[in-house]
Formats: sequence, C-alpha cells, structure tokens
Amino acid sequence: MYPIFAMENLAVYSSALAVVVPGIQVMCFFYGQELAGDLVPKVFGAVDRSVDLSQERFHTEFYDPLELRVQCATVLGALVLMPVFFFAALVMNEGVPLSALVKRAVISMFAGTFMAQATFTLFGAPLVMAVWKTLALSMLLGVTAVMPLGCSLGSDIKVWQRVISQNDLREAAEIQFYIPASFATVGAWLGAFPIPLDWDRPWQAWPITCTAGAVVGQSLGLLVVAVYFALQPKGREASEQALVGNNEGKATEEPPKQKTKTKTKSKKDD
Repeated sequence: MYPIFAMENLAVYSSALAVVVPGIQVMCFFYGQELAGDLVPKVFGAVDRSVDLSQERFHTEFYDPLELRVQCATVLGALVLMPVFFFAALVMNEGVPLSALVKRAVISMFAGTFMAQATFTLFGAPLVMAVWKTLALSMLLGVTAVMPLGCSLGSDIKVWQRVISQNDLREAAEIQFYIPASFATVGAWLGAFPIPLDWDRPWQAWPITCTAGAVVGQSLGLLVVAVYFALQPKGREASEQALVGNNEGKATEEPPKQKTKTKTKSKKDD
C-alpha cells in the first residue's frame, strides 16, 4: 500500500536502523543539552551538590552534571526517535492503513510508558521521589521498544501472547521489533545492578545505568536482527514463497482424497 517505503532488502534496512537509532541517542547525549539551551533549567532543573550519594541513590535533584545530561538526552532522544520508529513501523507494515498505524502508535506508546513506569515502581523505584527521572526512562522504552511492536501486533491479545509468551515470530516486522525490544528490556534490568554498590560514583544515581543498559541492549538487538536478515537468502521474498508453497501443498493434498472416494464408489457400482 506504500510503494515509496517498500524495502526489498531487509538486511540493508535493518543495518541502517541499527546505525541510525544508536547514533541519534549518542548525539542527544553529547549535544542535547546545548541544543535545549535555556529550556534545560526551566524544564529539567539545575545541578545541586547538596545531595549525598552515599545515603540516597534516588533523588529528585541532579547531583552531577552527568545526571542532568542523561535526563536531557533521554527526553530529547525519545522525542527525536518517535518519528523514526513510526517510519520504521510504516515500512515494515506497508499493508496497514496509515490511520490504523497512527492509532496503534499512540495507544502503544502511552500504554508502554505506563507499564514501564509501573514496573520500575514495583521493582523498587520511588513512587514520588525522582518520578520525572523514572518517567523519562519509561518514555524512552515506550517509544523505542513498545510503540513499533504495537504498530506491528495491533490489538489482538492472542498475537501478543504468541509473540511474547511463546516467542513465536512469524512475520518480518515481529522479528524486526521484538528482538530489540527484548534486548532493551533486559539491558535496563541489568543496568540496575551497579546502583546499590558502595562505590559512590555519580553514574550510580538512578536511572543512569538503566538508561545506558536500555540503549546498549537495543543497539545489540538491532545488530542481531540485521545479521539475521543478512543470513536469509532472500529476506521477505523467501518467507512469502514459503507461505505460498505451504498453501499450494495443502491445496494439492485434497484432490487425491476425492479421487479415492470416487474410485470406491465406482467399485461399489460394479
């Protein structure tokens, strides 16, 4: 339905996505605070050296400039990557109407952000303190992990159960978005391990290591998908031919049964 966005070579497309997405996140980390300019103190706040890292890993203030830079990069990265991942979902789901994709994207983004926020809270993040830092990480995961997957899976609960519970990936879009989402989730979980250690380093403040783990995990997941598609001989065409072959096989299996029935009937008539 969208011939302009059609991609014949999924390996090339996945490789480009594996380079563009981490590149945008790195650029937001190094240059996001400078691009935001005067909006940084108004929206995010300023550095406060009165915070005691040895006593509290979860704090609303920013003890180190690194915390403020990560917070700014997380929010800006989520906003910049939102159209990127929507375009990726548009490419991988070219048979779905644009209005349906927009609806799926909005619902899955907000639902993913809410679920990530609730999950972090249940795993020990404060409900009120540092809530905006937690929300920034949740929004990043909602945009980069849940939104493109929701555009591909839709609202069918059985499809979500098949993909998430059974790891049964049948479409190219499911492979493209589910594997990086899984890697990003695991990376965010692994990133929480250095936080309680008694090293008292600025990067141990919540949620710097979890954000870094999510970004690194998603980058590795995108590379895995790119390698997977590169190893496939014909990418999407091979899967379509396999489906056509299965349907033709089922169609050719039925006529012999009918022939046997006609033979038995002719024998009875004789």
